Amino acid sequence: MDKLTQYLREWALHYIKSRDLIHRNIVNIADNEDGFVVELKDGKQCVIVEAELNADEVLSKLSAYKGQKSALFVYNTQQNLEKAIASWKKLAEFDRHFMMVFVNPFSSTEHKWSFFPMTHHTLSDKAENALRVLASSVEIITEEKLEKNIR
Repeated sequence: MDKLTQYLREWALHYIKSRDLIHRNIVNIADNEDGFVVELKDGKQCVIVEAELNADEVLSKLSAYKGQKSALFVYNTQQNLEKAIASWKKLAEFDRHFMMVFVNPFSSTEHKWSFFPMTHHTLSDKAENALRVLASSVEIITEEKLEKNIR
């Protein structure tokens, strides 16, 4: 696993654990080659971590978890945003429990933005404009800046 993916994986794991501090709903977290599976008191959540978005590959990996909670963590790069827009129809039709999280751990503002593609698609006709607005809440980062900050 490359260092960018490993760093994002650690960030995602820390984020998921910190969100559970109050509710204490996590029973176990098991690593797998693509991310991890979070066992919850009321089900499971599959988490995929990819430095670069490949919608077909991610949705194929998540297909076994359709109908259950699932999440994809990617870096908040311009390329990933453009790939999400280009793959919008596939992402929006996948599953109502599927969440995407775009991350810039080095942002001086927010560090992540997230949404459920199916829900977002239902509420908005203009996915491209809406995604660009959401993305603007977190600084876009380049692969070069990621490489420089992650040693």
